[in-house]
Formats: sequence, structure tokens, C-alpha cells
Amino acid sequence: IIDIAKKHNSSIPNVSIKWLLQSGNCDIVLLGGSKIQQYLENFNLINYKLSDDEVEKLRNASEPEPTYPISFYNLFCRRESKFYRGLR
Repeated sequence: IIDIAKKHNSSIPNVSIKWLLQSGNCDIVLLGGSKIQQYLENFNLINYKLSDDEVEKLRNASEPEPTYPISFYNLFCRRESKFYRGLR
């Protein structure tokens, strides 16, 4: 994400906000800050667009690790078994 931020001359939080809006994960983002400069920097988001590869890279980085029972299933499931996915 640091490389993407440098490429677009933006901050990491702004790249994150841009990704949220551009990827279709949300329609609006509520901004908060303690200085007017922070809000002004957020308006820089309209000056660039993330490439499809950058959106995909950020999506992959943000995916959480699977939790139980999926993590257990992925570790110990015998996919080569004839009973995989239930009886047939």
C-alpha cells in the first residue's frame, strides 16, 4: 500500500478511502479529523483513480484469514476422498 500511495502522491489513509469507494465495498465514507488540512487532503481523492491491479492487490491484502470451522476444514479435509462434499 505504501508503493501505491507514493505512486499517486497520496497518503495511506487516502488510498484506503479511495479503495473503499472505488471497489464497490461501500457508497460513502465518513471522514473525521482534527485539522482542516486533513479534510483538504481527502479532497485529493478525486484527482486519481486506482488501476484494476491496484484494487485487486488491496483487496487481497485486506482479506481476513479464515476462522474456524473453515480453517479446520482447509487443514484436515481430504479433498481426494470420494466422500468429499458429502455422499454421492
